[in-house]
Amino acid sequence: MAGYRPFVYAFNHALRALHNIDTPLRKSTDLRLLFHRNDPKLMTATHNGHVSQRKPDILFVFLDAARNAFSQGDPGSWDDHALKTAVEPPNNRFQWSDSLGTWELKREKATLPLPPDEYTAESAMEIPPEPLPSSVYETVDDLPTGGMVPESLIEVPGTPLLTNSWLIVY
Repeated sequence: MAGYRPFVYAFNHALRALHNIDTPLRKSTDLRLLFHRNDPKLMTATHNGHVSQRKPDILFVFLDAARNAFSQGDPGSWDDHALKTAVEPPNNRFQWSDSLGTWELKREKATLPLPPDEYTAESAMEIPPEPLPSSVYETVDDLPTGGMVPESLIEVPGTPLLTNSWLIVY
């Protein structure tokens, strides 16, 4: 599916950009994570004697798992896998234990109408400006709060608040 390629490349480029950033919650590590296409490979797991089979579209895995799934122990670099082969289906199956996260990319068939071949311009409607309010607050004492403004915000009581007919609160 063509939709896997931009998703995998975008997130792997983001991971590469974030790799060496230290944050208060964690330090950068040598653990190399990447997003990898899994579709159309089937993943099978057994839990309490019950077999479960799924075919997730995209997996979030460590580099070693991607190396094993793409080819037997391919020693390619992180850039080789994340930015080149990760968009291709794996040659070997991933194991459920390899997966740190899975993504399904589904899109319904197009139901929106196609855009017109040509657009026509319509004239814009002119909107008149709104009139200024009938009461303009000229000093702190004129405010609807009854002059209840913290002293720290007022240099001198009665200081004009208007400049060019706009209320300035400071």
